[in-house]
Amino acid sequence: MSRWWKTRRRGLQQLSDAAIYFPGQAALRGIGLLPGPVRARLLAGLGRAAHACDRKRVQTIHENLVAAFPDMGAEERHAIARGIYRHFALLIDDTVRFRRLRTPEARGGFAALQEDCVLQELVAAGRPAIVVTGHLGNWEVAAAAASDVVQLHAVAHRPRNPHIARNLERMRSLTGHRILYTDEGIAPIRACLERGEWVAMLPDKHLNSNRVPVEFFGRWVKAPSAPASLAYRTGAPILPAAGFRTDGSPRFSVEHDELIEPDRTAGFRDELRRLTQAYMTGLERLIRRHPEQWIWFHRRWKKVLGPDERDMRPHHGQWRGGAGRRMHVAEASPEDA
Repeated sequence: MSRWWKTRRRGLQQLSDAAIYFPGQAALRGIGLLPGPVRARLLAGLGRAAHACDRKRVQTIHENLVAAFPDMGAEERHAIARGIYRHFALLIDDTVRFRRLRTPEARGGFAALQEDCVLQELVAAGRPAIVVTGHLGNWEVAAAAASDVVQLHAVAHRPRNPHIARNLERMRSLTGHRILYTDEGIAPIRACLERGEWVAMLPDKHLNSNRVPVEFFGRWVKAPSAPASLAYRTGAPILPAAGFRTDGSPRFSVEHDELIEPDRTAGFRDELRRLTQAYMTGLERLIRRHPEQWIWFHRRWKKVLGPDERDMRPHHGQWRGGAGRRMHVAEASPEDA
């Protein structure tokens, strides 16, 4: 490929990135000028309009709900589908409001930890933890609430658009939690846990990566094993958690499932599967609490495993470490660390 074409393609990409980012930011700022109640009603209406027009994704939602809740009636599925679009439209309002909450005291009225949260107990004991959450509720709010108590690092893919990447980093820095990008390798993630800090991961989507067979909503799929592998190697427990919108209000409650402790005396592969199944079961229980706040329009069950695919197989890829290498979410063996 000629140097001229590379330069031109790079220029076209920069123009495309700017054309996506700056109009979006202008629209977000314009929405932010509206009074809160007006803004919420406008965005709820936008969610209803999207539900009425986006027929392809609505069909996917119903297919996923039928797969996950075979006994659910059609009317309840329709109600959940409408609630999904309303919830994700209101995430725009959450972003507008959240930008203005620059102190833990201000954020205290925005999101609160559940009363029996084990987070404080783990922090008091000086233990690190791996928070497993998903595209459920408002994951940014949940990370901000946890960051007021503990140093949290969120693992994320680096956005292709550099304007969006800088904006997200700026917004997240307001709450004190930091980003670890997957293309930096797994070494920085493990280093955080070994320093006693916390790491948050979102492994709820179907990913083209090394995975472990698990049962999720009654169907066999593959789930990323990075949380389980890190827990086994560092001794950090896994905590499934999510920040839920409470009763349609602008407030959030950060809730969690049972704490999952690794057994480092067990075999690596057996423990990898047990921990992965445990955190996916925890995520399933959280999703069942508020099904209208999960990404049901994502094809999580597009690949359902047959009986002959449910056994642990050799991982198709090994991580050898080092900055600049993309993180593979299932490593070959503890000796490779």
